[in-house]
Amino acid sequence: MLQEAVVDTLQRTVDWLLKENDAQSWWNAHTDHAEICLSEMVRMSQPVSDPTKGSSRRFAFDPPRQNVLQAVPHVRNMVAAMRKRDRAAALKSGRAALAEMKTAR
Repeated sequence: MLQEAVVDTLQRTVDWLLKENDAQSWWNAHTDHAEICLSEMVRMSQPVSDPTKGSSRRFAFDPPRQNVLQAVPHVRNMVAAMRKRDRAAALKSGRAALAEMKTAR
């Protein structure tokens, strides 16, 4: 999943949280999407080997990866809040994650 797709999915989740639709099926669907985003963000934030360092044991973070890494805890909190159906906490964490992700663009 590309970073733009992650941001788009997170934005759609935040938009849904603002609508206050409490149907269990929507909570389940959006929580599932947020969990997929989280796992993709964890994958995206992994360091990559830096060929300029001359060794496969040296790793580098580019700025967008760093921003994804900083957004991961917010998405974890959002998913946990969504599992509890705590809309306010999920919304707060989702907005914080988006702020981190959007600075990576």
